[in-house]
Amino acid sequence: MIVEQASSKGGEVEVWLDSKTGTKLGSVNFANAPKMEVQPGIFMRPGSISISATSGKHDIVLVFKNDKAGEGDLFTLNQLSLAK
Repeated sequence: MIVEQASSKGGEVEVWLDSKTGTKLGSVNFANAPKMEVQPGIFMRPGSISISATSGKHDIVLVFKNDKAGEGDLFTLNQLSLAK
């Protein structure tokens, strides 16, 4: 779940295996995700990525992208869930 506050710029999140030059597992762009108010002035945009099964122990690297954001905060990451 991505939480969007007034100062958040949003954008895209890429998910990589082991490093940002490793295997790209997928990405999600939150620009078109439905915006739901969870508290006054605080909104949530849900998103998900389907990832193929992988064996072994790995690092997961998240790359947050928005070329138009400047120095502003892109996201507040609230929860990352891995389903089996």
